[in-house]
Amino acid sequence: MNNPSRVLAAVAMLGPTAAMAHDPIFGLGPHVLYKGGVEVALELDADKTGDEKAQSTALELTYGLTGDWAVGIDLPYEFRSVAGDGNNGNGDLSLFTKYRFWRRDSLGLQESASVALKVITDTADGSGTPALDKG
Repeated sequence: MNNPSRVLAAVAMLGPTAAMAHDPIFGLGPHVLYKGGVEVALELDADKTGDEKAQSTALELTYGLTGDWAVGIDLPYEFRSVAGDGNNGNGDLSLFTKYRFWRRDSLGLQESASVALKVITDTADGSGTPALDKG
């Protein structure tokens, strides 16, 4: 039982659970949710330039209206500091949509194209320094 290959095989079989579909890591892909589908994602972002620090945590909710059309909302919470002055609060709310207008399925391959639109509102908490809005 102390065979390393058996232990490695057991760990490999226990490791993967459900595969989750997502957009490409470095870009926005053409896929959309199925009709009635709901996607919930937590986004984390951090940035530092000189004495400025910015961190953001956002909850993204997406709903599949049809098999080719999805809509969603982005609810951010911002943390910012400049030269020791810090501020945190709600960031600018975003509304977005994506429509897949072309899809071709073939054996082992799916080609598709979509168009996306995102509207960033001016709803950030404006009180305090530094400001939390996108400017």
